[in-house]
Amino acid sequence: MHIDPSDPNTVYASMWVQQQSYIEGGAFGGTGGGIFKSTDGGTTWKPLTDGLPDIIQANLAISISNPKVLYAAIAGQAPAAGGGGGRGGGGGGGSVGLYKSVDGGAHWFLAVKGADGKGTRNADSRPMARIGGGDLPTLYVDPKDENVVYSCSTVFWRTEDGGVTWTAVRGAPGGDDYQKVWVNPVDTKIIILVSDQGAVISANRGESWSNWYTQPTAAMYHASVDNAFPYRVCGGQQDSGSACVDSRGNDGEITAHEWHPVGIQEYGEAAPDPKNPDLVYGSSRNNVTVYDRRTGQIKNVGPNVQGFARNVRTQPLEWSPVDNTTLFYAQNAVFKTKDAGKSWTRISEDLTRQTWDVPKNTGKYGASVTPAPTGSITALSPSPLDINVLWAGTDDGNVQMMSGPTGTWKNVTPPAIKAWTRIFNLEAGHF
Repeated sequence: MHIDPSDPNTVYASMWVQQQSYIEGGAFGGTGGGIFKSTDGGTTWKPLTDGLPDIIQANLAISISNPKVLYAAIAGQAPAAGGGGGRGGGGGGGSVGLYKSVDGGAHWFLAVKGADGKGTRNADSRPMARIGGGDLPTLYVDPKDENVVYSCSTVFWRTEDGGVTWTAVRGAPGGDDYQKVWVNPVDTKIIILVSDQGAVISANRGESWSNWYTQPTAAMYHASVDNAFPYRVCGGQQDSGSACVDSRGNDGEITAHEWHPVGIQEYGEAAPDPKNPDLVYGSSRNNVTVYDRRTGQIKNVGPNVQGFARNVRTQPLEWSPVDNTTLFYAQNAVFKTKDAGKSWTRISEDLTRQTWDVPKNTGKYGASVTPAPTGSITALSPSPLDINVLWAGTDDGNVQMMSGPTGTWKNVTPPAIKAWTRIFNLEAGHF
């Protein structure tokens, strides 16, 4: 939502196709994705379509100095191969373009065509590159100049002429997947920029920046510890690979010198070998890695997950505390190895929800949906007392328990856990 700074009753909203399916028949109608405007504080809404393609996704920005000027990063209907480039692609497809309006959204044109819409320059697709899992770049208009716009993409971009030409302000290394920017409305040389690694500040319009290494803002998915002395805390780190950090430093404090990458996919779980802390195993979307500190080498040692390779980001990887030799890994089924990954055995079928009811509020969009298993195992906990007891939790609301040497599984989901409740962590009883 974006509120007109000159009129609090005027509100703009961008709606994705995926979002639209959940408000069928509501204030926005049932028109699919789009950009909407309300002039009565959100009671009624009007779709803005003049000059725009059929919208799959849209991100909006409004000028504070001239609220009639709006910009929109839009993914429109296009051939499957079309697109603005960038990483991911999970955001719905379509080619991404920058559109501009100078009359409060009544009419739109491609910004690269200039204020009169007659320019012939081809658009630079890089400032509209998707980030992360396919998200559109976010936009911000300089508070004092309606023609200065920033785009947060895999690189941080700025245009000084309303989107006709662009200049890279900050790239990588130094950040990756820039998410949001704020420009000081009093002194527009002061910029705060947020990426997956943290926030940085510039006081000279992007010529130099503070250092996100000095801030505890890293996004760590899970934490594990090894049996070294001093012990190390390990985990995957969003867009910065992975790290193990010593629990104490030799110089009176823990510094960057105590942080070391260990070859795990950015959102993987770390599983240091209980018997040899120099070996750090890590989960990834479709594999298991092992990092050897003594050689600095990384290799894949994971199972063949064909047929059971449905996953989300943080795939569980856990050692059995009973024998410190058996390692468990999960997709939508559970696998185990007893020989450091030389061979694996699948010890379960699909443990996720096998069917489900189509939500009624999907309206007409639900008619084409065929319920089928879509979940993944997101939590795993081996018993510290019995090698044959293992707990598993899924992201669609199942809790399953394995018991006995034959690997028999039983659904033990408590009634209080409803469908689609994500199980983030499990801890098997210690007594």
